[in-house]
Amino acid sequence: MQTENIELENEHQKLIRSEEFDQALLKGSDIKSEISGTMKQRSKNNYERFYEMMLVCNSEMQSICDKRKKDRTDEESNRLKKFIKETKTQYKLARDMMFLSEDDKLNDDGTTNTVPKKLMQLVEKISLVHALLKYVGYNVLDKELLKRGIMVASESFENKSEAFENEQIKNDITETLTESCKIQGEIESAERSIREDVFPNMVPVDLQFDKNTNPGGIRDSDFKKLVEVKFKLVKSEQADVEAQEKASEKAFDEAEKKTFEIQRNKTMRAGLIALGAESSPKTDGEVESENE
Repeated sequence: MQTENIELENEHQKLIRSEEFDQALLKGSDIKSEISGTMKQRSKNNYERFYEMMLVCNSEMQSICDKRKKDRTDEESNRLKKFIKETKTQYKLARDMMFLSEDDKLNDDGTTNTVPKKLMQLVEKISLVHALLKYVGYNVLDKELLKRGIMVASESFENKSEAFENEQIKNDITETLTESCKIQGEIESAERSIREDVFPNMVPVDLQFDKNTNPGGIRDSDFKKLVEVKFKLVKSEQADVEAQEKASEKAFDEAEKKTFEIQRNKTMRAGLIALGAESSPKTDGEVESENE
């Protein structure tokens, strides 16, 4: 296995320095250049047009913008910052709700889809929970929506079935949901103790990740994955042979995944070093990273 990994690593090192791979990088770089240049500028111009129209329709913000910065009060400056932030968020959310990506145009069953995934996710969440929250008397969702000028109506549970009119049924359902929040709080607390108590206090310090002193160590997220595997292995010892095999497979899969991750990191490192070696004589400084 180790010999195969070494051979694979050597093959990757050779291919990542090949002319064929460099041509693929150049082609990708050309496309990225168009995205970063022309397309990003069009996107920026389009948003500025949207912002200007939103500003024109808000006389209060217009009056603040008409003042010089030094003449604005702190409250006015904060309100303008909030308006700018909310307008940008509105624009991005509306785009996400309207844009139908190629990946979303087909449903799992092969039928055509015409509804953007993010819009459907939002609708599904509200449709599944709105009537239930109203039924148990939790009106926070409606209140928060109403604060923002939104009213949502849904068929009541009582209209769906006469059984829901029974007060005992309503009380029992309310009780189960209240209890679910209590249990979830306990689960969250227990999960947090693994990250904040067990990991820093019981895992050897030399094994813990530190970006300056121990970059090769494990993070709390890595420890959590190992804990999950350990739990399944321990649990399987008390179960049948099939469960033990599944737990062992899970442990092997995680180990294999980590092995491939290490291999990918080595390959990427070789590629980055190769790119740096080729470009360093041609450049006076570091390549500036793109901030999206």
